[in-house]
Amino acid sequence: MRRDLTAGVMVSVAMIASIIVGEYSAAALVVFVLTRSRVWALSFMVGQWAHALTDIGDTVGSMLLFPFTTELVSVGAWAYAGQTGRFMDAAAYYSGFGFVWDGIFLVWGLLSWRVLAGAYFRGTIVRADSSWRWLGRYLSEPALLALYRAAFFYGACRWTAWVIWAHAIEGHPFDLTWGGPHWVPAVHASDLNPGGGTPVAVTLAGVAVLAALAALAWVRARRGGAARLEAPEPERLE
Repeated sequence: MRRDLTAGVMVSVAMIASIIVGEYSAAALVVFVLTRSRVWALSFMVGQWAHALTDIGDTVGSMLLFPFTTELVSVGAWAYAGQTGRFMDAAAYYSGFGFVWDGIFLVWGLLSWRVLAGAYFRGTIVRADSSWRWLGRYLSEPALLALYRAAFFYGACRWTAWVIWAHAIEGHPFDLTWGGPHWVPAVHASDLNPGGGTPVAVTLAGVAVLAALAALAWVRARRGGAARLEAPEPERLE
């Protein structure tokens, strides 16, 4: 009975939150209820916001303001070619501004290489997220570091491999023009939205609201991180 009541409350709160602040925030609330970890919930929410904002970059975009509206919001920076199949879609993505967009984050990661260091992991990440201390009971520190660094190295290898395949092997040309590459038949939001096109006001409002919420979350995380850095250096995980 108690478990059913808890599940019912979680579902009700998630539904209310989805109406007020969006589906990703509602999912983050569920993550918080299940884990009691603000780090996990905030990380999930900001990560999903970032993913949603990235999705509006192509010519189809995404339902950024769902469930308020099912209109697709798109800025049309690079061509969406998913209907052509996985490989052609990947070739198109890594030939237009999608290649640049992913490359920006790769360069950002390389410039911030210190966050991948063991000292940063022990002094900042482990302090902020107790799940690493729990994993440290079963895994050695090198194994934990490998898990911690895995996402960055996966992303770097994925970007490099697709670029090599698309251009060095398949010979597809770059087309760094807005909405390109234009050598692939792209699908546009205007083809799918009931009224055609993407309302500019809706796009700007959605981006502004999500950017403001992301900035607020970043400021709160920075304040929390500064407070934790005043604590004594933790012992090595063994």
